[in-house]
Amino acid sequence: MDNKLVEFFSEKLNIERITAQCLVNCGFTTIEECEDFLSPNLDLLSDLNDYKGYKGVKERIQQAIDNKETVVIYGDYDCDGLCATAMLYSFLISKGVNANYYIPDRHSEGYGMNENALEEIAEEYFPDLLITVDCGITSVDEVLYIQEALGFDVVITDHHSPKEILPDCPIFNPHLSDKGFANLCGAGVVLRLIEGLGGKEESFKYYDLAAVATIADIVPLVEDNRKIVIRGLNLINSKPRAAFKELKNSLKLSKISSIDVAFRIAPRINAVGRMENATKVLDLFKYDEDPFVISSLIEDINEINTKRQNQTKLIYDSVDESLKKYNFEKYPIIVVKGEKWDEGVLGIVAAKIVNTYNRPAIVFTQNGDVLKGSGRSIPEVNIFECVNSANEILDKFGGHPQACGITIKKDLFEDFKLRINEYYKEAYIGKIIEQQETNLYNFREIKNLNKLMLELNKLQPFGEGNEKPVFYDKIQNINFKQLKMNSPHILYKKGNFQMVGFYYANKLSFINSDIVKSIFFTLEEAEYGNTSYIQAQISDIKSEDYDHINAENYLNTSLYEDKSIFYPKKISFEEAINISKECLYGCAYICFSKDTYLKAIENMPQVKHLSYFLDSRCPDNIIAYSLNNLENLSNYKKLIFLDRPISLGYIDMLLLDKDCEVYYVENYAPANELKDYLLDYSSLGKIYIQAVETIRKNPYIELYLLYIDIEKRLNVNYNNFVIAMFVFLDLGLIKYEDNKFKIIPNVKNPISNSKLYKLIKGDE
Repeated sequence: MDNKLVEFFSEKLNIERITAQCLVNCGFTTIEECEDFLSPNLDLLSDLNDYKGYKGVKERIQQAIDNKETVVIYGDYDCDGLCATAMLYSFLISKGVNANYYIPDRHSEGYGMNENALEEIAEEYFPDLLITVDCGITSVDEVLYIQEALGFDVVITDHHSPKEILPDCPIFNPHLSDKGFANLCGAGVVLRLIEGLGGKEESFKYYDLAAVATIADIVPLVEDNRKIVIRGLNLINSKPRAAFKELKNSLKLSKISSIDVAFRIAPRINAVGRMENATKVLDLFKYDEDPFVISSLIEDINEINTKRQNQTKLIYDSVDESLKKYNFEKYPIIVVKGEKWDEGVLGIVAAKIVNTYNRPAIVFTQNGDVLKGSGRSIPEVNIFECVNSANEILDKFGGHPQACGITIKKDLFEDFKLRINEYYKEAYIGKIIEQQETNLYNFREIKNLNKLMLELNKLQPFGEGNEKPVFYDKIQNINFKQLKMNSPHILYKKGNFQMVGFYYANKLSFINSDIVKSIFFTLEEAEYGNTSYIQAQISDIKSEDYDHINAENYLNTSLYEDKSIFYPKKISFEEAINISKECLYGCAYICFSKDTYLKAIENMPQVKHLSYFLDSRCPDNIIAYSLNNLENLSNYKKLIFLDRPISLGYIDMLLLDKDCEVYYVENYAPANELKDYLLDYSSLGKIYIQAVETIRKNPYIELYLLYIDIEKRLNVNYNNFVIAMFVFLDLGLIKYEDNKFKIIPNVKNPISNSKLYKLIKGDE
């Protein structure tokens, strides 16, 4: 981070330092760039004349308009291609052109032009001109076939990466130019073309469709794309065409945001092309003046989206089940196949597998002797490069660093699987490090929260290339409460600021404790009734106080017999380190003491260190601090305690796979760290008297709430109190069963009989 540039932007633009950080993270280096971003001139996009090939395409289409020629638009079945087709079709119709369109079928034809489709177009329409949108840049043979066999003209508008040899026809593709904004989507290219043909005022009618396509195609939301999306969303929310108005109503949205487009609208549009013929989406935009037709189409599209979700779940569940016996050591990139899976949802399934397993994934469907597949990746791994390492055995292949499409003969599946994983191991194993998030901001640096919220609104829309800021703060002794009785959600309120954590109620005692924690969240403005407030939505919480041992988690290991059905093996610290070198995935190292944790980090720099567990079916090796016994560890194949649990029977209480290998280092460092919190006999007696009084009134009281009650009467901290309670449990003075405390009467057992007390004191 260039701190001098941050300070410069903050001072000159009179903005919060965090806003200035966001601008630096977007790559801006001048005040002019920042001003254009914060207050963009929506009427001013890149100069069209800077685009190589644009004039030739414009002139040929203008000729078609002037002569009222017959034109066919060759589009694509995804959201970008459909929006681009609808835009150009509507524009040409408005100019009196005899316009038609052709959308290939994803399942029978696949992406791009093909000779059968071109022959069908020639026979049905006998066009003078064919215009591609969102495709065509690699269709060298198809363009030649049109020119030599079919006898009509063709121009290409596309935004995909060109290859060395280009089709021999007029082409408008931003990637062919040294100047001009290069990252337009297919509909963005069409929007600029309409602007050139009809003028800016004419193009303004189509910004809504271009905005939806831009968000859906995950192109960077900067420069021209940012301006397109801002103007487009304004149009959708102020003067929506019937299609978006009905979509908004069906989704019960008061206002459509970029997030709504990305996660609710675009998936529905894409679902049609995945499950059926995508021309139904074009009907949605064609019959804009007929509300009955629009309503019926929206209903159909929502039903198709539900089918897509169901189909995705069926295939995902099948893949997930098959991966229970998958060899992640040999094949770190997940490569699977199935019989006649719907190829329209393979990309979605692959993305879900990536999210679940935290590994790149490629999912194939088999039809006859051919496999068609779709792949997705994690940010650190370029899946295009991995697949390209097996290029010589592929029939078809295309994509980019995070996604790819592949066609291969079924007999070459195992060879392909082995080749790309060998490349991955050589290129990535041991080299992937945890990336520091550049959009992470210190909440304490905010001087004026209301001013910052106004500035964050100016940074919107958030998306690719302009990520939503994630804030962090250190908290201690903060009073969160359950949203309502028995709710899994928690809430903290102060004035017009509130912080909400969904599904964090089971960690409430930890969150409210005096342990220092890092809390991560996003900020947004919200309304309830007539009241507006600023809401922070928690995304993660983890312990940061390594000097402050979590006594509760460690002492919880004392409540069991000192034997385990997992037959844990005692090893040395050096042997424990070697396990991480031999095992690529699924090893969890557990520390309860600060010294052990820091020593582990120093000796295993290649292993991720964190105070929480990744919810992944194929988890990375990690070093974790202060294990909570509620964590799900069932996907880890090796569990190594670098600090020995007080009683090994504690291991049987954890959520582990039955075949998990468990090891421990004979180390009682946490007990030594707790020695400073051990109270004398007199103080322990006072805590016991107060605890008995409160428990008799409310035996179901939570441990942390019991502490709050006692803290009001006695000067003790949480670790003092927790040690005392576990000593009482060890001596049998108190029991805890079925979520309630029980006082055991007439028990006389001196503290000197407590093994736990003697262990902490150092007498054991």
